[in-house]
Amino acid sequence: MHLRELTHTDYAQFVALREYALKEYPASFSAANEEEQADRKHKFNSLVSHRVNFILGAFVGEMLVGMVGFMQLSRKKISHKGELTAMIVSAAYQGQGIGYALLQHALEKAFLIEDIHQINLVVNEDRKSAIALYKKVGFVPYGLEKNAIRVEGKMHTAIHMVKRSSSSQH
Repeated sequence: MHLRELTHTDYAQFVALREYALKEYPASFSAANEEEQADRKHKFNSLVSHRVNFILGAFVGEMLVGMVGFMQLSRKKISHKGELTAMIVSAAYQGQGIGYALLQHALEKAFLIEDIHQINLVVNEDRKSAIALYKKVGFVPYGLEKNAIRVEGKMHTAIHMVKRSSSSQH
């Protein structure tokens, strides 16, 4: 397994993994596949060519088996924060340390960005293994959002988590 930032040439594999994630774990993502399709390529291209934002991929051979995105918040007063998004590892590769490696590398890269002092994420409270993984890399819960997402009429609760850089004062 090797990790690297996704580039424009990874788009087809990105789409396959993203569609898998949205189909298999619909309550873990606020987006629906049919909503994303129209501007997916534009958003992907914007992310992979951004000066600080990125999508980190985990590859087994040449196959993309996991990914996580990072985006720095753009408004001046909150630009010290970033968000981890779209975390997924294919079921066949879960439990092998790939998610941990992705998160560790993404956090190291994100905290190297000059102004980043805090990284947030949101996770479905039913995703116990994901929550345990986030805690393992240092995220702590700070809020619970009831009815955060509705999938096929069923409401799901989200846990908001944060990790602060070691240099943060608060």
